[in-house]
Amino acid sequence: MKKLDKYMTEVNRNIGYKIYQVRLMLNISREELASYIDVSKERLDRYEKGVSRTPEDKILLIADKLKRPIDYFYSDITDIDKILPPIIDRAGKNRGYIRLVKKLAKLTNHNQQRALSIIVDGLL
Repeated sequence: MKKLDKYMTEVNRNIGYKIYQVRLMLNISREELASYIDVSKERLDRYEKGVSRTPEDKILLIADKLKRPIDYFYSDITDIDKILPPIIDRAGKNRGYIRLVKKLAKLTNHNQQRALSIIVDGLL
């Protein structure tokens, strides 16, 4: 049972990381997304950190708001050792990464956004 618990924890963290990453790339505030899916911003924060399981109905709404197919959030969860890219330190130690994401979010050309997304997915 412990192995299953560990796996589910990693799945939750993977989904949360992807929500966080795309939300930043699209420059959507936590408050805006939380309001869209009808949860508190604190609840959304727990989803993004993988502390709480994100219910499927909320993932559907999140996928709609973030313009991602639903399977995007479930990809890469078959091999537990490859589930998560490095965790972003939300305390501010990795500000360079966040600045880069915000700059990339300013891209207005959909084809450029998609190409960069594919490149980044390939690197992770």
